Amino acid sequence: MRRTCLAVPILAFALIFAWEGSGRGEPLSSNNLTGVEWQVSELSGHAVASSVDRQQPFIIFDEAKKQASGYAGCNRLFGGYELNGKALKFGPIGATKRACPDLEGGVESEFFTALDATRGWRIVDKTLELLNGDLVLARLHPHHGS
Repeated sequence: MRRTCLAVPILAFALIFAWEGSGRGEPLSSNNLTGVEWQVSELSGHAVASSVDRQQPFIIFDEAKKQASGYAGCNRLFGGYELNGKALKFGPIGATKRACPDLEGGVESEFFTALDATRGWRIVDKTLELLNGDLVLARLHPHHGS
């Protein structure tokens, strides 16, 4: 009887911990985040189309260097990031300086704003969500090549 009473709270704790991982039971670790090209599919609740170059904005996390790099819609981006469990914060983000149409109010500007405001992350149904509290700033899908 005593073993059963002890097993129930332990099992409940294990289930809660597993569910807490990413919101859908996927384990939350840097292995899920790093080494993947994450293509931006949504910013501030709006779908993102391919850029002028016909390339989808993306970001890649390099765990060894703690560096993020990618493409913002016109320019290449690069910079550091801090990852601690569910917490994610980007350091200063640099970018190349190409002149592009729609640079001020377009996808690139919105992507940089989302990166700057990011304070957390989760993966829901294989979709990376960049978060500020409960607010989803961006959704990104893994790119599996062409």
